[in-house]
Amino acid sequence: MKNKKNHIILSTLLFVSFLVCHNLSLHAQQPIIKKHKVAVFIYQGVELLDFAGPLEVFSNTESFDVFTVAPKIETIVAMNKNIQFIPNYSIATCPQPDIIVFPGANMEGLMPVYNDSTVIKWILEIHNGTSYTMSVCTGAAFLSKAGILDGHSVTTHWGATKNLQTITPKATVVEGKRFVEDGKVLTTAGVSAGLDGALHLISKMVGKDEALRVARNIEYDKWNPDAGLVIGSERIFQKAPAKKIVPVKKEMNKKEGGPNAGVLKEESIDPFCKMKVPKGTTITVMHKGKQYGFCSEGCKEYFLENPEKYLAGK
Repeated sequence: MKNKKNHIILSTLLFVSFLVCHNLSLHAQQPIIKKHKVAVFIYQGVELLDFAGPLEVFSNTESFDVFTVAPKIETIVAMNKNIQFIPNYSIATCPQPDIIVFPGANMEGLMPVYNDSTVIKWILEIHNGTSYTMSVCTGAAFLSKAGILDGHSVTTHWGATKNLQTITPKATVVEGKRFVEDGKVLTTAGVSAGLDGALHLISKMVGKDEALRVARNIEYDKWNPDAGLVIGSERIFQKAPAKKIVPVKKEMNKKEGGPNAGVLKEESIDPFCKMKVPKGTTITVMHKGKQYGFCSEGCKEYFLENPEKYLAGK
């Protein structure tokens, strides 16, 4: 009886040992998947969906390790001042990402970063080590300032295309595309187009099936994989040719206040895109004795082409 009991114990131990060894063997055979590091740049006044959209997309697949980075570690307040958050890293401590995303904002949020030489220098340095550098909406302005867009075809928010072409004369700014991929530079149109850009990169780096799975998982049923322009590809998405933006130069009559009519004296509505424009904005014009403020230089230029048309629709 005792021998039988010992035999059962021994058999059990051998079986457990077999299972442990088998599991270890299977674990050893499984390839170690290296995750692509994705850094999402945030800053005071950043547009919420500009950065949260790509962050959500990349976070919905196990192939990417996603984190945020800001000029410094501090509480960040989004553009509409309705949410606060703290970044994972500062630019001084940020690990080198495979993908970095630069979201946009209105002029109030953009200009402090755009004029910060330390941040712009860091953007160029981090770009040199990426597989893809991506901008969303007006975040393309940061890449422009760093000289990254020179020689590339790019896009941005429809209201900022003319301004981007003006400040980036060595680039070709196109309209009517959700995103433009040119080499390792990926720029997207406004706000929600950041979702399209992120899904496009997942499709390229992991596979279209995974991108479709993520789109379904977040219930983004508007994603059209062919809604962009890939430079150098045999297949140009959407057969209609991309439209190059030609900068419009307008000079207002001096009696009308000149190209910029000083600081906006009170909060108003952009007569072109109907967005709220905060008091203190310097993108302004005087028209028929009244001061108008704009959310971007692009909106101002469109307005100057036909002021009466846009005022009539207010």
